[in-house]
Amino acid sequence: MFRNLLKHELKCILYNKTIVIWNIVFPFLLAIFFYGYVTNMEEGKSNRTVNMGVSASIEERSASDSRIDGNASIDHLIRITSRDDQVSQELIYYFALIGITCILSAHFGIRLSKQLQADQTSLAIRQAVAPVKKSLFYISGIIVNYAVAYFQSILLLFFLKYMLDVPLELSVYIPYLICGVGVLCGLKFGICIGCIMSKNDLVIENLTVGLIVLGGLLSGLLRPEIRYYITSQYGWLAKLNPVELVTDSFYSMYYYGDLKGCFIDNEKFPELNDTLQRVGDKYGVSKTTMAFAWILRHPAKMQPVTGTTNLIRLTNCLTASEIKITR
Repeated sequence: MFRNLLKHELKCILYNKTIVIWNIVFPFLLAIFFYGYVTNMEEGKSNRTVNMGVSASIEERSASDSRIDGNASIDHLIRITSRDDQVSQELIYYFALIGITCILSAHFGIRLSKQLQADQTSLAIRQAVAPVKKSLFYISGIIVNYAVAYFQSILLLFFLKYMLDVPLELSVYIPYLICGVGVLCGLKFGICIGCIMSKNDLVIENLTVGLIVLGGLLSGLLRPEIRYYITSQYGWLAKLNPVELVTDSFYSMYYYGDLKGCFIDNEKFPELNDTLQRVGDKYGVSKTTMAFAWILRHPAKMQPVTGTTNLIRLTNCLTASEIKITR
């Protein structure tokens, strides 16, 4: 009986037009659109090597030298934007798309909640009088709906990775875990909407899609600058946005690809950690303290920001103000 329930639930999902359009067709079409958009941006760019003359003041510029195409003075701070910065901004489009895809599993949750409430649909009325335990309907529905939504999100990851050449790190388990948690959040979100609202299905579906797409826009779906503004000015809103949480998780994966955190004790930065350890032993402090001390003594007068609640780490950071180091 349970196996038959699973098969029946799967058939019903595949015949549901809303789920097919929004959860299967829409993410892939949007991914192709972003790929074309980013590709056109790349084709419109060109790099040219120029010969630069660097001087300490304007008076020393040698513009008459035919070998020099331009001059740069060291009168102000110079900001250099690397190609990697532009790439990471373009990747926000894809990361936000993954977040939307995971949370769009709310459609599965809405459908599941409606078919279990006898006052909502005729299908729920038939199931209410069927000689089958209601727990079997619920469990089979959760399993199938979650499995289909999760499979679709993983399929999107492989499509982005191997068809569109998006630099996703899929050799570790973390991306699959992120998608699993994101799909679960979307499923529960849909169940809550389906239980709270008793309007017709079209109103609920439009409201759900609108909220999720709005969350995607705030996560940088069309303009990464919006995401940076929201996270810097309205951090609480970013933490309440499930699409942003998934987006930020993949954005962090782009830089590290693991759960080892920052560069301290990270095997990806052996020379840096060896240097911090050697200098730290000289002053009798930890590597964290030396890293903070270096930032505090940097000529650019950078200000480190601590985000830790660990008392030991906080003490190490405060100790850095007492370390006197030279260049």
